[in-house]
Amino acid sequence: MERVFLLSCIFSLVLSSGACGLFQTEPVPPSANQVARARQAASEEWTNLAEMLQLYEQEGMASVETAYVNHSWSIREAVLMQDLRFVSWSNEPGRWRAHYLAERNQYPSALSLYLYSRTLPSGHTRNQALKEVLREDPGLIQARVDWLALRDFQAEDESVLDAMLQLLNEDPGLAEAWQVLAEQAPLHQRWDLVRAAAETGSWLQGEGNVKQDLAEREAVSIRALLADGHPEEAFEQAKQPTLDPGDARFFQAAALADLGNAERAFLIIQEAKAENPEDPWVWFNLGILAKDYLNQPQFAREAFTQFLLLADQPNLQAPYPVSFAQRLQAESWLRALSTKP
Repeated sequence: MERVFLLSCIFSLVLSSGACGLFQTEPVPPSANQVARARQAASEEWTNLAEMLQLYEQEGMASVETAYVNHSWSIREAVLMQDLRFVSWSNEPGRWRAHYLAERNQYPSALSLYLYSRTLPSGHTRNQALKEVLREDPGLIQARVDWLALRDFQAEDESVLDAMLQLLNEDPGLAEAWQVLAEQAPLHQRWDLVRAAAETGSWLQGEGNVKQDLAEREAVSIRALLADGHPEEAFEQAKQPTLDPGDARFFQAAALADLGNAERAFLIIQEAKAENPEDPWVWFNLGILAKDYLNQPQFAREAFTQFLLLADQPNLQAPYPVSFAQRLQAESWLRALSTKP
């Protein structure tokens, strides 16, 4: 789950005003009942995936490799195995990609090419590999989801969202499309779709996942309330004990700032800074408060500078990673602030 930011939205969206047919309707996600039925129909596969993950967490990668030698893989099982290997082999640069290139050469198939495509950078090379996968097997729907998700983001273009909704109406249990919907809907301020994706919950079952599901659903709901202009409700919901304490604190500060009580929000984030001054997100949010709510450009400059310094530390002490895009955003604000007196 991503850290919550006080800035409600970075993107300024332009709505298309193109002509539409009279009877054209906006695609909607499948109903909760449809998703529940699809989940039940695929329960055996998801149980197998949960058992694989549990074995990895309890006994390590070697036990997983032994238990699944000569296994007849489903696509999702093969992808989970690939992800587990990625984590386990992280200290051996090149091994992961080399392994799946060798598998592709030794056992040529749409699945082996799809797995190899997942080791490639998200760019032209991977896009071409996914096109070849779909030529070999048009029914490998996970490849279609990945290919659509790789399209360049354009604020006014919701065609990827529409494509995901179409796929989900054909298969409400397509967890991969739900994931893309959850990732891309916030970029278009489609909080209805964010909530719909969150309501599906985790597809891997287990006690830990149930607790994480609840926290993530509440977090998505609070983000949506803030984006839709309901800070009072967001503030009350941010008091839920199931939320991550750090997230709850940032949610409450965001709601207070929107309610006009930026000073109290500032104190809340200052408390977080006192507890963990090495957390870059504390400084990021302090910078936004100082810049947008408290008219303190000098403090904002200092906060964003500290955020960037901490984000570049090799042993980052942060509950959530800092993306390249977030670094660029902070640098942009810092440049703009540096031109002010």
